[in-house]
Amino acid sequence: MQGQSRRDYLLYRELRGSFSEALENHGLLFRQLMPCTVTLNALISDIVDRMQNSPQAYIFPDISGSHIIAAEAVPLQPLELINNGKPRASTNAVHLRVAAIPLSMTLAQMIQPGGSFYKRFVNDCTIEDDHLVIHLGDGISPPTSGCRLEPLIFHETLPDGRRRAHRCISHRIYGHFPSDSFAGAGASEVVTSDGEDVEDDGATVPPTSPTPSPAGDTAPNSPIRSAIGLARTPHSGAPILRPSGSTLLALHFLPGTIWDRPNSFPASFQPTPPDGHHFQLDDLPRIVYERAHGLTGAATDPTPPKLVVSGGPDVAGLADAFRDKVLKCCDEGDFTDVLSPSRTFRITQTTGNPSPDGTPSQGHTLSVGSGVEREVLHLAFQHYRDAGARWFLPRADGFATISVSQSTTTGRHISPLRLRELRCLGALAALMLANRMAPTPLDPLFLHYLVFNCNLHSLTPALCAEWHPDLRALIQSWLDMGPQGDVTPFQSHFSSYHDRQIACMSDRDERSHKAIAAEMLHVSVIGPEPPEHPELQAFLAGFRLPCRNGFRFCEIPRAFSRGPAAFWSMIWHTHMSSFAALEDHLDIVAPSSAMCLALANELGEPGASPTDFLIKFLKGEGIPDADALQNARGCFTPSVLSQLEHAAEPGFRVRMFTLAVTGSTSLAPNDTIRVEFVTGANIEYGPDGSAADSMIEQGKFSIRTCYRQLLIPFTYLRKLVRRTLASGDRDRVRVNVDNWFLLEILNAIGGHSML
Repeated sequence: MQGQSRRDYLLYRELRGSFSEALENHGLLFRQLMPCTVTLNALISDIVDRMQNSPQAYIFPDISGSHIIAAEAVPLQPLELINNGKPRASTNAVHLRVAAIPLSMTLAQMIQPGGSFYKRFVNDCTIEDDHLVIHLGDGISPPTSGCRLEPLIFHETLPDGRRRAHRCISHRIYGHFPSDSFAGAGASEVVTSDGEDVEDDGATVPPTSPTPSPAGDTAPNSPIRSAIGLARTPHSGAPILRPSGSTLLALHFLPGTIWDRPNSFPASFQPTPPDGHHFQLDDLPRIVYERAHGLTGAATDPTPPKLVVSGGPDVAGLADAFRDKVLKCCDEGDFTDVLSPSRTFRITQTTGNPSPDGTPSQGHTLSVGSGVEREVLHLAFQHYRDAGARWFLPRADGFATISVSQSTTTGRHISPLRLRELRCLGALAALMLANRMAPTPLDPLFLHYLVFNCNLHSLTPALCAEWHPDLRALIQSWLDMGPQGDVTPFQSHFSSYHDRQIACMSDRDERSHKAIAAEMLHVSVIGPEPPEHPELQAFLAGFRLPCRNGFRFCEIPRAFSRGPAAFWSMIWHTHMSSFAALEDHLDIVAPSSAMCLALANELGEPGASPTDFLIKFLKGEGIPDADALQNARGCFTPSVLSQLEHAAEPGFRVRMFTLAVTGSTSLAPNDTIRVEFVTGANIEYGPDGSAADSMIEQGKFSIRTCYRQLLIPFTYLRKLVRRTLASGDRDRVRVNVDNWFLLEILNAIGGHSML
């Protein structure tokens, strides 16, 4: 239509989860499988029909006669990516616009790789889970002549059964999302059309003039979007109140349900990385530093500046100098310099004589090299680890999230100094990951949640079971028991994590019961505050490692060749690298003299001890019995199977041992693993006497991850030695014992420890 302004729309990435939930709550998001032979016209007609027959009972304006081709007179139009989905340099925002495309075109023609329309609709930001997201919008802009079309009408059912007619759908949704960032969300008050009446019969009221949207890269004035494949959240009719100048600009809603959609967020999902290539873990440091300078993409900087970090007189002094550089990058919001592919870390001995320009002289170099860089990064992060509760809030299974100093209600008064330090902590956590180091004690699921734009649906049951098997079982038990179930067994959880007595949850219905499950997951992993909290946002701002070429670290785990879930698993499993690193953490209780004597008699070796078998196993490398391991592969969790590919690498047994006993491959300086060889008489070995006898007969290790405790049945060790010697093959004793140790450890990973 001539004389109409061309509008564009925001494509939400940072706020994608929350925005999608708002859409679904208003009946504007649909998930469905459709054959590629379907035309756009048929797709739009189906969506319009579903909107009209939804609980919101949408009423579309009559636009017949508005198009020369009658078949194109549809109230919704497909939206295409502007500039092929590349973010605008000034705001890093991706925009959509109404597509000039024949509605007779099929989906197959639209998404044909290499076709003229492919890049206008297919991009990593339009692929979510296993769905292609197709955005639809109101393609009829208000005419310039002064007349205007009747707005879209939707109906809301109130708690008392009455229905309210609304003409303010765009303001209800986009008032909360005027820009694609947590910091800018809700920058203007939510506007609704004045004078909306409550009608028992669903009647409508006269429309009112819309309120202009904020200027700049903000949400459009009156768009209507629909998509295929996202998330959801419950809606609150209460207004969102924000004090003037507050940094808390939007209220986050948790999803109303979790884990109710099979494969809705597969852990193996891998969006296409910017350069079109996935990577292996060995390539991780190179990939991160090169992408930060566009060396693997189109925007190449041929001569990236070299990063030189000097300090002393020891590695701790150099770590302080590096942390100062990271803090400077946090202030500038640009980590390009720190992520230089050319880096030199050197410990220098300062001298008393200043340089000609008046700055202190660095003197001669004491040490330099990649080993220095790794130690510097470790110590820079250790600066925050050592402060403990100042920065980390303990959560499930010994992991932690970010500790917040003030609640959301007073968040706007948080010290800028603390927010600056949290940005530095987030940046160092990402740099640790970039260098294949686990930033313990942070929970991998917390980082996974950040990588996927704070989408709680990304924490799938399988992912939760891998890192938090007890929590996974607890939440599933809650879901299975329903709203009429007895909440008494859950008292400990709600007292520990929610600061809540279970008596107040007696009046649950189906909807509230499912919503509590989402809260259980969020509070246990992420913490009590929403992701919009300034301190969480400060950490996330640093964790992204934003660079001036558009690089963000969050794209890295998503581009890992085996998927983001395997990324976390492999990073954490490589943390404990050798027996030398583990040795100081071992507290092996000396076996009794009776045990040592019995084993010495079996072996015919005076002075033999059960401890010798354990130490030699941990110092050993690789798989002791490949055939036995192959027969047992079906019992292992996916995380164990992925680690078996690295069985020939140094430290494999140590990493698996630490993971099985502690739930993590990382150990804090003061953490110890207590190991004891026991008999069935030990009251800690099994839940009761009969169970203990059965466990000993099968040679089961008793592992308590909460206490980092391992109990090994000596009786089974003695029988295994005797049985092997009786076969006449003395050389198999060490192999059989090592194989038993390894299989028990691998079987324990991902399972439940003793309560």
